[in-house]
Amino acid sequence: DFWDNKTAIYHDLGKYTVDAYEERIRSLLRPYASASPPSQPMFLYFAEQQLHIPLQAPPEPEYLEACRSVRGGSGQVNRTILCSMASRLDRSVGRLVESLKI
Repeated sequence: DFWDNKTAIYHDLGKYTVDAYEERIRSLLRPYASASPPSQPMFLYFAEQQLHIPLQAPPEPEYLEACRSVRGGSGQVNRTILCSMASRLDRSVGRLVESLKI
């Protein structure tokens, strides 16, 4: 379930969770990147839940392709998918960090 305070969020159903979280965080940060940011500071706690079961590869094929060489026991497919998920999360966090540099 996705919630924004006490409001259930339905418009993000079916969206890759990293994308949904990144969009929401960007909307929260947007006022602080303006020429006249709010006078009150903001505290943002972002606890990403991307790397968990069920393993779901990102929709962009380049992440899965980049992780095809990951090796490791009988769970080879799972390790490849987990690698692609971590790579996609890393890109998202990197974009959020860049958006904070004003």
